[in-house]
Amino acid sequence: MRTTSPTPPEEEVEAMITEVANLLRRRGWRVPALVVLEAGAPLAFLGGQLLWVSQPVFSLFGQGDMVAKLARLMENPATVQALTRELDKD
Repeated sequence: MRTTSPTPPEEEVEAMITEVANLLRRRGWRVPALVVLEAGAPLAFLGGQLLWVSQPVFSLFGQGDMVAKLARLMENPATVQALTRELDKD
């Protein structure tokens, strides 16, 4: 069973939020991500756990690091809100 990773420093969290938001914008997933984040906020922790489970599969395609960052963000409700605010800036 995976335990929650230690909380990274605030600067690292902000950098992860910006990186994930920019990736979602580049891929054209900004609006779907906003809908999922706002509608599924109570389930964000569960989503983060599902990402941890799927992370090894994504590693096969070279996306493991990004999935791990996103999973780490999804574990904390405050970072989910910060990611929503970052995506909502556009």
